[in-house]
Amino acid sequence: MSNPWTELLKKIDDRAVPRYKKVIIVCAPNVESSRQFEARFLPTGVQTLNETLNVLGFDAISLEIRPSNGRLEHFLDLDVYTVPFPVKSQSIEYLRAFVKLEDHQNCDIHYFFLLDWSMSNQRTWLRQLNSSVQLLQDAGSYVSQGSITVCCMNTEHIYTWQKNTAQWLPRHVEFVQQSVRSFCLLKECSLLYRTSLANLEKEETDQTVFVDIVSGDFSHIMADLVNPSKLLIPFGSDSIGLIKTVCDSFDPIRVLEEEFIRKKFETLVPTLDDSSLRDEAPSNLDLLTPYKVDIQQELAKIYHKVQAQKAADNV
Repeated sequence: MSNPWTELLKKIDDRAVPRYKKVIIVCAPNVESSRQFEARFLPTGVQTLNETLNVLGFDAISLEIRPSNGRLEHFLDLDVYTVPFPVKSQSIEYLRAFVKLEDHQNCDIHYFFLLDWSMSNQRTWLRQLNSSVQLLQDAGSYVSQGSITVCCMNTEHIYTWQKNTAQWLPRHVEFVQQSVRSFCLLKECSLLYRTSLANLEKEETDQTVFVDIVSGDFSHIMADLVNPSKLLIPFGSDSIGLIKTVCDSFDPIRVLEEEFIRKKFETLVPTLDDSSLRDEAPSNLDLLTPYKVDIQQELAKIYHKVQAQKAADNV
């Protein structure tokens, strides 16, 4: 049983342990994707409480980082925000109220771009990824090597599309995979493919991978370039040669070109009509249902929560 002296000693020891601060910005196509990400990668109970993605979601986490010897090495304090994907100018303006996006030294930011295989918008992915990075850079946000992770959620639907529709064939899945991998290679991103938690219990390694990625410890992550629904490709692990092993005629260098996006990717990747969506795909009510929200009121709530977290950190 602990006593006041041991508690005091623990607090003194904790103060001597280094603390590092990170800002995590999760860009999600819908609320369900955002919640899937939080449930899989963040500690139990953490939720940004973003009900609509019309405004920012926010939560704060403090993680104890312990290497294999179990000794407390440092604290990792995370401010987690959620915004819509693809990134829009309005979201950047909201974020600027809380995050110094242009501060290259004091603001360490990691972006997660969520793509969702349960949706039928794969044809838009490459353009949305490209435009989101470009918009952040144009706005002055510091986008460094390895500071973006593309995370494809609900990847079991890769097989759903192939099994239940005539449009999706294995070559289409491979083409999307090669294109997204090439984008990540050229833009110096990490790439994750993850099934939904409904189909797979949360893996203990998911949180570890998340911490390693946001900490920039990519060498600690064991890459998986084989399993189509569980790809794990940390920054620095992929190459043009490895991408071409899927299909040798594919040219990774061209994926950022407008001609490739418009004439190849947006032409070859299947899209499903409304009847196919009703029959085979989960509905995305967050995208279809009108929702009225007082943006100023919601931003005020986030502001007070951020200020309370800052005050707690300074105690």
